[in-house]
Amino acid sequence: MTIDREIRVLRDPEVLRLIADPLRLRMLELLRQQPRTVTELATLLDTPRTKLYYHIKLLETHDLVTVVESRLVSGIVEKRYRATAYRLTVDKSLLGTGANDGSPLEVYLSFILDEVAGEIRRAVDTGLIDLDATHEDAIAPRRLVVGRKWYRFSNEEVAEFRRKVNELHEAFEARAVFGTHGEEEDLDRDRQLYEWLIGFYPVVPPEGRSDE
Repeated sequence: MTIDREIRVLRDPEVLRLIADPLRLRMLELLRQQPRTVTELATLLDTPRTKLYYHIKLLETHDLVTVVESRLVSGIVEKRYRATAYRLTVDKSLLGTGANDGSPLEVYLSFILDEVAGEIRRAVDTGLIDLDATHEDAIAPRRLVVGRKWYRFSNEEVAEFRRKVNELHEAFEARAVFGTHGEEEDLDRDRQLYEWLIGFYPVVPPEGRSDE
């Protein structure tokens, strides 16, 4: 199985807190792109190599990264690491109701939003996203579509909205995202991978504007 087909579900609160660290998140992002040594990571992150050894050991201990190559360089063993999964997601049972800093909810939100920001930056850097096209109204393959929209729904309308979103998702999910074998893989070569960020939740109206 290749790395781009792997999705790991995090079910341990300790691991969730571990990857909430911005530096470790950035390390995972770089190691998803391709295998790298600690020296290469230090250069890309502009961080002392000695500082990264501690973090890479934590990630390896929790099976978030693995060694794919070792070689002897000037009498020292140099290891090349890669991420063990291209996508990480979180078991929703970890989420509590607390809102204090460091709670599973806070860690989860930080993890999700940092991951999305990293994916968007990477797509811009590689030319997959055309920021000039983002200013256009028409939907284009390389346009960045990110925003927020507010609705005022009754309970019945919430149920209808969720049902229609699910129907849309299921209709397109039936088309292979990752080919498994044979003809599906040939079809995937002509398709670009897209990510859909989903957020739907009740919010408190801004003070003094509850009628809008």
